[in-house]
Amino acid sequence: MKHFVSEIFVELEQWGLRGDTLLWKYLKNYYAAIELPYPVEHLKEDILRIFKDFTCLLYTSRAHET
Repeated sequence: MKHFVSEIFVELEQWGLRGDTLLWKYLKNYYAAIELPYPVEHLKEDILRIFKDFTCLLYTSRAHET
């Protein structure tokens, strides 16, 4: 049985700090044809690039600090 990266993007009933539903749906569709295993570093780079494309902001781990 094949598994795809998109399986990690399950839709939630309550979002809290988990993100934006449109971004989540985009990621689920984007990874629908990409099979597991998929390198974690590639996933991280992809998501950061997509986040930047959506928001025009570069994510950093210090983004929440003032």
